[in-house]
Amino acid sequence: MIATKTKKMTKAKPRSVRRRLKPGISDDLVELEKNKRMGVEELMKLATLMRDAKDDQTASHYSDEFMKGFYGTK
Repeated sequence: MIATKTKKMTKAKPRSVRRRLKPGISDDLVELEKNKRMGVEELMKLATLMRDAKDDQTASHYSDEFMKGFYGTK
């Protein structure tokens, strides 16, 4: 029988309840603050621009902007 070397298993360190914030977190929060949803008035303006667009490309652009504003990515 050949004996093999095995590593001793170490106990897992318990995770602390409090986690420290990384320096980049505050920058992410600022970015999230910018990405709020648009107001009703702004969405209505985009909807009327989309309705009155002369060509499909312009209507598609306004539609994309409307969706971004509605779901909060703009």
